[in-house]
Amino acid sequence: MTIENPQNNTEQLPQLQTIDDIEFELITEGDPDFDDAISVVNTNGKKTEQELLDDAKKEIIRRSWWLQDQWRAKGLPQEQVSIRAEGLDIELYNYGQQLSPAQLEDLKRVITTLSQVSISDQNSKIRYIAINNKDELNDQNGEDKRGYAFPASKMVALYPRAVSVEPHRISNTSGLAGTVAHEFGHIYISADS
Repeated sequence: MTIENPQNNTEQLPQLQTIDDIEFELITEGDPDFDDAISVVNTNGKKTEQELLDDAKKEIIRRSWWLQDQWRAKGLPQEQVSIRAEGLDIELYNYGQQLSPAQLEDLKRVITTLSQVSISDQNSKIRYIAINNKDELNDQNGEDKRGYAFPASKMVALYPRAVSVEPHRISNTSGLAGTVAHEFGHIYISADS
C-alpha cells in the first residue's frame, strides 16, 4: 500500500502515527477549548509543565489504541474496512488474515443491528474494531480469547478464535457475530452505568 503525495508526485510509504506527532497546549479553566481538553490532575499545583505534558501523553495513549506499543509493533494492518450503519460508524483494522466476503457481511449485519441500541452516553459508542493476529489466553478459563472490550479506547479487540470457523455458543450464530455483539454489550453496559 502506498500513498501518493500530490505536492511532489512521488510515492511514500504510509507512516504510523506516534504520540510525538500530536501537538499539546496547556490550557486552564476559562480557555475556550477547556471543555474538550484532556484533563490531568495537578496535585496541589506542584507538577511542572513537563510532568503535566507527560501525564497528558499517557492519557492520550490509553484512549488511542493505535498509539499503544502492542498495536504499533504490528505495523500497518492487512486490511482496513469502514462499516457504516445508522448512527454507528466503525473502522475495522485487521492485522490477521483477510476476512471473507461472508464474514464482512456478517459484521455488517451485526453492526446494523447493534446500531439500533440506544445508549445514554453517546460519546461511549464504539468506533473501532481491531483484529489481532495473535491469540491471547483468557486467564479465567485458560482458553484462547475471542474478544475484549476497551471502553476508554472506544474499541473492541478480536482475536483469531473470533474469526475462525468455530461457531459461537449461541446457536445459529457465527463466532465473529457473537463475539462482536458480546463485546459491544460490555461497552454499552458501561456507558449506561
